Formats: sequence, structure tokens, C-alpha cells
Amino acid sequence: MRRFITIAVLLSVSPVVAHADGPPRYDVEAHCKEVANFGGSYSASLDNACLEQEQNAYDGLKANWAEVPIKAREHCDEIARFGGHGSYNLLQACIQQEVKARGTRPKFRY
Repeated sequence: MRRFITIAVLLSVSPVVAHADGPPRYDVEAHCKEVANFGGSYSASLDNACLEQEQNAYDGLKANWAEVPIKAREHCDEIARFGGHGSYNLLQACIQQEVKARGTRPKFRY
């Protein structure tokens, strides 16, 4: 029992360890419902589009997750979770930007 508790605590502390084999798990249904209800009235079209975008982003992330640098995973997971349920669309966009920016820091010129 004690060993189980230790493992559970370690997994809850580090999302990267818990999701080393694939992207983190977000509540996409809740995220898309929130997006679709933004402004006070529900939009089925927006809900459906959100779910499709989230699915496409998740599928793309899942296929390449092993190649994503751990620091980018951690940083972008925090960003994607900002505001609540998490978004694979945000996670994917953040990771793409982080990977693209590696080694391409511009020089400041006076």
C-alpha cells in the first residue's frame, strides 16, 4: 500500500513522467463546451469545429511526442492548461514555436 501511494504521488507531481509515452490528458469535451458557450449562447458549429481541431492536434502530438524536448513539454503543458481544462491545439502551437525557436535567437542591433 505504501509503495502504491509513493508511486501515485510521484506521478501527480511530474506530468512529464506520467505522460512520457504520449501527450497529457485534457478534458477536451469541457474545453470545447466552454468555447462553444462563450458569449452566452451555445454554438453547435463552434463546438464541432473545436472538437475536430483538438482531435487533429492530439493526433499530431501523439505521433511525434517522443521527439518533443522535455522542457518544451513541461512549459507548453502549463500554457495549454491555463484557464482550465487544457487544449491540445494550444499545446501543439506552443511546442511548434518552441522547437522552431531553438537555436535561432536573434541578435539585438543598435
